[in-house]
Amino acid sequence: MDTFFLKFKKYLEYPVYILFIFIYPFLFIRYGLDYTDGPFTYMGYSGHGFEYFNVAFLSVLIGSWWGNIFGDSIISFRIFATLLNIISIIIPVFFLLRNDYILKIKLRYLALAVIFSTTFNSYILNYDTISLFFLSLTATGFLLYLRDGGYLLLLLAGVLTALVASARLPSIVVIFPVMSVLCLQIYSKKLSARNGIVLTGCYIITSIAVFLLLRKLFIAAGTSSPQLGATHSVFNVLKSDLRDGIILFEMMAVLSLLALIYDKLRTSSLSANYIRVILSIIIILYFRVRIIPPAYNWNISLFYSAIILWILLVLLYDSYHKNNQDDIAVYLFCIMLGFVPALGSDTGLLKLSTGYIFLMPILLYKFRYILLRKEDVINIRLLALLVIGLSIFNKAGLGKTYEDQPIRQLTAEVDHKKLKWIKTSRERKDQIESVISKVNELRESDPHSNFMFYGSKAYLFTYLTDSRIPYSTPFYMTYHGKEDEQRMSNYLFENSAKPYVFLIFDYPDKPVDMDGYLIAASLKKHGYNLTYSGLNYQIYTIHNK
Repeated sequence: MDTFFLKFKKYLEYPVYILFIFIYPFLFIRYGLDYTDGPFTYMGYSGHGFEYFNVAFLSVLIGSWWGNIFGDSIISFRIFATLLNIISIIIPVFFLLRNDYILKIKLRYLALAVIFSTTFNSYILNYDTISLFFLSLTATGFLLYLRDGGYLLLLLAGVLTALVASARLPSIVVIFPVMSVLCLQIYSKKLSARNGIVLTGCYIITSIAVFLLLRKLFIAAGTSSPQLGATHSVFNVLKSDLRDGIILFEMMAVLSLLALIYDKLRTSSLSANYIRVILSIIIILYFRVRIIPPAYNWNISLFYSAIILWILLVLLYDSYHKNNQDDIAVYLFCIMLGFVPALGSDTGLLKLSTGYIFLMPILLYKFRYILLRKEDVINIRLLALLVIGLSIFNKAGLGKTYEDQPIRQLTAEVDHKKLKWIKTSRERKDQIESVISKVNELRESDPHSNFMFYGSKAYLFTYLTDSRIPYSTPFYMTYHGKEDEQRMSNYLFENSAKPYVFLIFDYPDKPVDMDGYLIAASLKKHGYNLTYSGLNYQIYTIHNK
């Protein structure tokens, strides 16, 4: 065994780390096709309307520039999204730990962070991905300021804060972690009150001035804000945060329990191998029962957040115990920073992990070299390898994808230029090609035809046919809500060029009931007739067409 590890370190260690950092995330880039988040964003990049432009204009501009240069296919956007994720993780290590430790250890921790990131990566180039890149830059700039000082670094952090807010407006809350740490420095006498007020003022003024300048340059007057719908109400957002917060607390309690069990076993008469087996069994059982089962890797994302937050709290406690004010400021900033991507989201604390993953390599370095005893390192490393193995199994073995079937069932490719290289299920291929075929038939028979695709699963078809969303709607377009029915009715009443209406009810994985909905009744009231029923979709045509 020792000989194997020596040979691994000598010949394979560097190539393996490089493989996981730069190749592993791209292995899954072709698999899975969602009808919602990705296409909803990409149709905006293609210039066909984007409801969230006012709150994510920099992300839309960057996505549009990429689409114009490299094409607006889904694979093109996924490549860029994956590159941004990798770069976001590399940035803090490159700038903050440039001379602190050897390349091998940097690559080891980078590989671990990328493996974790790939597990819950949805491969969507949206405002979350783009704002995370700028958040990584902002965090790096401010941490450099905390380490080295200097007005220029703080002003740079202010400029980067404006870019974060321009890419995703709710992320403007990154101002509060920065201001909190500056106030802590004033309280701890690290800064004088006068200098603290000047620095805080310079940071805030720079952030606001650059943000307003960017909005002035790129947003036209009178641009409306999006309708977020019920899922983004304060009540639902807080309810989701509370639900995930309870799960996060449970996971951190389990990690603390594992640390206590390990500490007790280490001082017992048991051999190291028995200790490793006991801890491995506990981790495997917890993964099997609590982490892996939920859809879309929800709990595994929260578990990664729990690991990093637990490490941060341990480091914070150690710094407080040593009265190290500089480290206290750093760890408090990192704890608050992780919540920035999750705030304002209707997905609870799911995105908490994205805010922590790019800090993982630096925190692991601090945890490893400050708190762990030398004799504990080998045991922690083996347990880390176990978690890595379970993570890879969850991604490659179970093959979970975002809103699609497991990878092993994704064998079909849709015949469309925007879906080239993308693998999906046979059912989705059949449904998509059926809808596109109907659109092409209608265009041939009526060259002046226009189309309206309705439903929360309709965004893919709007994107594929270069159509537009005809009127402002919430993201989830329902078939039974009175408000949605009224919007549809108003649009049909005011629009003289009656479009062909495609109602996309659901994914084609299993048939759904398509009768008795208010939207269909509204269409019939305005002279539309049902002319075709396909797999979970219907086509309505005005009677005189």
